[in-house]
Amino acid sequence: MSFIKNLFSREETFHLPELRYGRFSDHHSTEIKSHLWDEAVLHFEKKAYIKSYACMLEYLCIEKENNVKFTEKLNLRLKFEIIHGSKVISGIANQDGFYASAKLVKLTQYDEQLFESLLKENYHLRYTKFALDDEDHLILIFFTAHVNASPQFLYRGLRELALLSDTRDDIIIADYDFASPVNMEVIRKPSQVEVDLKFNYFNDIIQEVKSRFSIERLSKKDHPGIYAYVLLAAVFKLDYLVKPEGKILETIIEVHRIFFHTPFSIDKKIDLMYQQFLRLANYDRRQFENEIYDTISTFGILQHCNREKIIDILNGELHQAEWYITNGYPQEAKAITDYAVGYLLYSFEISDEFRHWLHLYYEISEHRFFSKMGVKFTASDGVTLKKKTILKRIDEIKNTLPKTENEFQKAVNLNYENVESFVYSYISCIVKNKK
Repeated sequence: MSFIKNLFSREETFHLPELRYGRFSDHHSTEIKSHLWDEAVLHFEKKAYIKSYACMLEYLCIEKENNVKFTEKLNLRLKFEIIHGSKVISGIANQDGFYASAKLVKLTQYDEQLFESLLKENYHLRYTKFALDDEDHLILIFFTAHVNASPQFLYRGLRELALLSDTRDDIIIADYDFASPVNMEVIRKPSQVEVDLKFNYFNDIIQEVKSRFSIERLSKKDHPGIYAYVLLAAVFKLDYLVKPEGKILETIIEVHRIFFHTPFSIDKKIDLMYQQFLRLANYDRRQFENEIYDTISTFGILQHCNREKIIDILNGELHQAEWYITNGYPQEAKAITDYAVGYLLYSFEISDEFRHWLHLYYEISEHRFFSKMGVKFTASDGVTLKKKTILKRIDEIKNTLPKTENEFQKAVNLNYENVESFVYSYISCIVKNKK
């Protein structure tokens, strides 16, 4: 314990790499490269297929990430690699067409149950298929003739290949002990300190939710909705701050799916969501560590959300939280604003402006996590919120934004009494200043 104490008592002894938070968005990078997409379309229409593919691959390149490499030879042949998550997509384009594949796992034995499930999935996949290569790697393949390989078709096929292979490998490895990982060289494994801190936070969130359900400050029968907020806020926090992969991520997705995409009553939904959530409590540190790593991404999965919709969502949840504030349930009100922020970051591709403001929400509401992770900005001294520090941070964000986006002008209504009061007033400020 003395080691841990010393670790955090001297800032200069603890420096984590710059951590990534939340889900990857490719909107900004691809938007500024839209001319390459147009060129790819023109080349395809002229049947200059290799040139079209080269433009398409350049369109997918993200500055500073080194996520795409390709070589072109005499406009007749093209060889490429795309990195997405823990997967390397390799491929060629020649006179026969366009071919790409990704290795998911290495198999040491064949399993009827696994193969049957993948064959069934093959039937429903639109662009790709699961297969085995000559070295017993389970792979995902994508092939198309030139005549069908428009930029749009190519993008969709490569995207399906990347997203599916990146998620499925961890799940297969977790479920089958004869499957081993490949392409480990493309991921960043966190330090033991980072794993420990995230694991502790992970368990803190689980225990907090379990406590909410066991104590029942408000009856689940009379106020079922608040328990949905608690669960969703928790998994959204874990998704954004911890950034898990594998089975943990699968559980987060399932909790979200149950609430938004099942026809059950609210009571039934909450029961199913809670059962899923409790699966997270079974993770030991080793299992957790295997599902915590950083990667390079090429394809985003989020749909764009404009500022009007963002404000509508935040404003709607503020109204929901108001009753709990008025009636003396600040923790429940915070669960609602936590949900609103987490839902936006989990579900949508949002502008850099809003991402800054929503990230700051977490920096303040989850200040203990950020402080332990070595973040220089700390919103609290452990007892009270630091008003001057928070206002300075707001000014720093404002100074990084274009004048057209620099609208967080009135921070006088922020309530620093406690975290619960602050986050409600903070979201209120965002909504009022963006109308």
